[in-house]
Amino acid sequence: MVDGYSELFLDNVSVADASQTGVNLLSNSDFEISTTAAVEWYDWCGNSCIGNKGYINTGNLCYGGNGNRYANACCTSNVVEFLSQGFPATISRTYPGE
Repeated sequence: MVDGYSELFLDNVSVADASQTGVNLLSNSDFEISTTAAVEWYDWCGNSCIGNKGYINTGNLCYGGNGNRYANACCTSNVVEFLSQGFPATISRTYPGE
């Protein structure tokens, strides 16, 4: 969702092994164990980012109602903010998002 301040919010991210349906390989994928920063996630901004990295936003507009979501704080145009997390993988398996 992009609001009037050009913020991008992210909530409920998932990656699953196709052979284990319903098992999310990401930790804290709904950002609910985070308070101010994204716990279990690594975030960084591109070189031209002005301001702070992303932050945890709490409220009733989160996926499923009240809760936490990640908010992109790098709001200037043509700037990329990255959010990543490693997960265990096996060669030749398929890992679709759910």
